[in-house]
Amino acid sequence: MNLPTQISDIIDRSHSWFVEAPPTQRYGVMGIGALLVALVIFAASSGLGDGEGEWEGRILYANMEFEEAAEVSNRLRIMEVPHRLTSDATAILVPVDQYMDLRIQMAGEGFPKSGRIGYEIFDEAQLAMTDFLQSINHLRALQAELEETLVRIDGVRDARVHLVIPEPSLFTEEQNPVTASVQLTLEGNFKLKHDRIDAISYLIGASVEGLDIENVVILDAS
Repeated sequence: MNLPTQISDIIDRSHSWFVEAPPTQRYGVMGIGALLVALVIFAASSGLGDGEGEWEGRILYANMEFEEAAEVSNRLRIMEVPHRLTSDATAILVPVDQYMDLRIQMAGEGFPKSGRIGYEIFDEAQLAMTDFLQSINHLRALQAELEETLVRIDGVRDARVHLVIPEPSLFTEEQNPVTASVQLTLEGNFKLKHDRIDAISYLIGASVEGLDIENVVILDAS
């Protein structure tokens, strides 16, 4: 029996077993298959493009669904950006020196669709802070990091971000929305194109929990 015939025979027998197997065994095989796919994607993505795989990473996106993690990984591979998936395949790390630019570029392409942009703004000393102080520090750090990202956009000289995140209400109808106000100071007579404005709105919305892009206001402070 030649090799193609042997392979075909194995496939036929495997299919017959899968169809006749109890549901619990079929689900187990499917789970193992999904795990193997995740491991293959993780291995293929680890250290991509840098040979040794030794670079300082920062979380670009976290808490993503598996399908989007694979989609983002594939997009970064096409862009030849070194990146790594975490072991649970829900977060992606990229080189620190490319982090800011990638946030802007990927936001323009509609990412992330699930999960949130990763932030590393807390140190060990903050663990002893009260919840109130932590929330204030988190808000300030989030605003500052968004401003740092926005000033990297061509034509933007300065940026100010003001976030309003109301305390959760026990009654849904009384819950005030999360809002964001962005003031941009542009260089000279520079004008932002509509697609860039949309990307900024998407970036802000994806960075703040509970913020809809309809509640992001962008103003020209020039």
